[in-house]
Amino acid sequence: MLKKFLVGIVGVFLFSVQAHAWDKMEGVAKASVKGAVTITAAWIEDEKSKYDVNFKIINESDKTLLFFVGDTKCARGADVNGKVDFHTDLRSIDLRAGESREIVLTCRFENKGTGDFIVTFKLFDNPSDDSNTPGKLLAEKLVWKQGEKDGKVL
Repeated sequence: MLKKFLVGIVGVFLFSVQAHAWDKMEGVAKASVKGAVTITAAWIEDEKSKYDVNFKIINESDKTLLFFVGDTKCARGADVNGKVDFHTDLRSIDLRAGESREIVLTCRFENKGTGDFIVTFKLFDNPSDDSNTPGKLLAEKLVWKQGEKDGKVL
């Protein structure tokens, strides 16, 4: 009797874990500025009122590039009021010539969202190489966008 009860409890637990699993899909979209930077996503994890993206940013230039966390915006379909949370304490992300880096970003919303995943970056060069002072604006709106149904589920 106790064995059947325990098996039942484990079954209910496993079913509820499966029922609440979030969709994780491969990233297939790309954003780039020719000769400067390419941004791709390894994966996107959709949790309805938020989504996480694992970005790979590649500096294709011979200069230091600079992104400010506060300039980064995110959206989900028609909801353009996403709150960006980088999984870092840094105010800026700098990439030296030829460097690549992976970063995880979370985009949070008040309500459950649907539609395309959209993240917009602002890109500067950093001629002083101090990882802080923006130089020339290279891209006002560097937009990475992936459809809700694009990419296979991982």
